[in-house]
Amino acid sequence: MFDGLLSSTETAAKGSDAQLVGDLYRSGMDSLRIEKAAFTPIEALVNDFAGVQSVQEWLDAAVRNESKGVSMPFGVYVGPDDKNASMNALHVYQSGLGLPDQAYYVREDSTSQYIQEKYVAHIARMLKMYGMENSEDIAAEVYAFEKKLAEHMMDRVARRDPANTYNKMTVAELDEMTPNLSFANYLAAQGISTEELIVTSPDYIEFVGEDIANWNPSTLSHYSIWKVIDGFANQLHHEAVQANFDFFSTV
Repeated sequence: MFDGLLSSTETAAKGSDAQLVGDLYRSGMDSLRIEKAAFTPIEALVNDFAGVQSVQEWLDAAVRNESKGVSMPFGVYVGPDDKNASMNALHVYQSGLGLPDQAYYVREDSTSQYIQEKYVAHIARMLKMYGMENSEDIAAEVYAFEKKLAEHMMDRVARRDPANTYNKMTVAELDEMTPNLSFANYLAAQGISTEELIVTSPDYIEFVGEDIANWNPSTLSHYSIWKVIDGFANQLHHEAVQANFDFFSTV
């Protein structure tokens, strides 16, 4: 079967499923090409964030690239309505951290501090690898921004109570909570049409919707560049894959 996939780009009809799957499989197996490309496959995504001059420019870029796998401080998904199993609903949730959970940022024990320090060092290592100057300063800036988000997020204990994460409201009501962030515009840009949704972390979303006007565009640029590199590191060349493994699988 695998030999067939490798040859399908030559034998399958152009545009067919066989040709498309074959191209995908071949691209993943061509390790020499992957090494030569290095960070080239993500340069367009990085460049989209590199020149943002305002919060709105950053938000436009973030929305534009979210469907490509670049995370941002909040997100949406469709899932069952917990109070009406016959229906699905749009959920708005907290997002945007590099460490697995907000607790990693707010705990102050020695183990947590060790992980935090190693995470900042990992960010700096990856940014330097990409070719960014002042990578250590930028890493500290990115971590501080993520920590600020984490400090306002609902913790895992609170999230275990379904009553805390079920907050149904209209889009208009959500926009009243978030005066500096229009979810109506955000959903429209994503091609999503709904009158109601469920907010799983209302205090956090309210914080984002108010505080976003105070965010530094330069910090947002660096943050999203890090999100791009971090999100795709495991699919890039060996050096990036190894660095990703060194932190996430050994620290």
